[in-house]
Amino acid sequence: MEMEFFITTVIALLSLIAGVASFKMAKRQALKRLHFTANRYEFLLWKNENLVAEVSDHSLIYPSIYILRLEHTGDAPIVPADFSGPIRIHFGKPAQIMVGIVRWNRPRVLEAATDLEGRAGDLLIKPVLLNPRDRIEVVVVVDGVPTEPFVEARIAGVQEVSFLRPRETEIHMKLDGRSLIFETMAEWPKVPGRLDPTIFVIPALVDPVGDLHERVDLSVDGVPIPNAHLYSVIFDNKSGKPVGRNQFDGPLIIEWPNTRLALVKAKLNDEPLRKDQLRRFVKWDAHNLEIIPAPLKPGETLVIDAMTSGPGDDARVKRIPSQMKDVQIGRVNLKDFLDDNLASVEPIVLLSSQTAYTLWWTWIPEVQRKARKVLRELRRSIEES
Repeated sequence: MEMEFFITTVIALLSLIAGVASFKMAKRQALKRLHFTANRYEFLLWKNENLVAEVSDHSLIYPSIYILRLEHTGDAPIVPADFSGPIRIHFGKPAQIMVGIVRWNRPRVLEAATDLEGRAGDLLIKPVLLNPRDRIEVVVVVDGVPTEPFVEARIAGVQEVSFLRPRETEIHMKLDGRSLIFETMAEWPKVPGRLDPTIFVIPALVDPVGDLHERVDLSVDGVPIPNAHLYSVIFDNKSGKPVGRNQFDGPLIIEWPNTRLALVKAKLNDEPLRKDQLRRFVKWDAHNLEIIPAPLKPGETLVIDAMTSGPGDDARVKRIPSQMKDVQIGRVNLKDFLDDNLASVEPIVLLSSQTAYTLWWTWIPEVQRKARKVLRELRRSIEES
């Protein structure tokens, strides 16, 4: 009798444990969560009073570009019937959405309609099936006073769409350099010339997706400049001696056979040059830039800024004076460092609750501050001993 009671009790306990485990597993698998992360950058990398950016004949006054990623970080699908309305991405009432792109990590599975021309400052995404790890990426150009975006959605089983602070908040620039004179690094001169220039090529727009420049019209003095890029040609006199015009046997000539040159400006020691001063150093036409970087005193820096229609990959040195041995060019490529997988941004336990997430990021900085203080005091005591 006692054995039978014991066996019955064990079976009951095992059933209870199995039931609790099944309930927890079912609850865990039924978890629906949405998180988003976002960054904002100034849209125009190069600001000039002659440069005008327009979208559908609307001149951009204070344009910003927002990159926002929304991800389903839960375990259960969110179906269209779970929504009581669209997902609303809000950028602030003073702002106006000018142009945007919505992308999906599963483009063949997900389909959604967006209203980019609806309410000012709002982007709407209609109810759509979201499986775990489905991700929506929104890249929009917004004109107006910048604000922090937030996401609203009424979804059954989702308390709120929580913000995750991105690990990186700046756009990173990758510089790819080469010589316009020599094909291989082995040929580069070991001793530079007296005034060898360095060229940096930067896109006029922040365009992380690569095709926003096709939707934004740029012009200089009323002349359209599609896909504008800035060429900065830098001469830095580090020789310790003045460089005169009579020391050059001719100009440096840079040619773009298939690219149009639109605007040329110059600065001497960060001071803009007037047109009459500019002509002392530079001559140009639609495809050629001629430069004599003199006179330059010791320590002076001359920067020639030229805007081209297109990346100008066809740039080549048509003529180089004997006083120069090489012309180095560095092309800047922009990369956005928003996290691709939002579930890996923070410890997974923090994603379950916005309260836990907030407490974590208010408590951790205080711990770090106290830890740094202890380390400073410890270091000081070691030095004194």
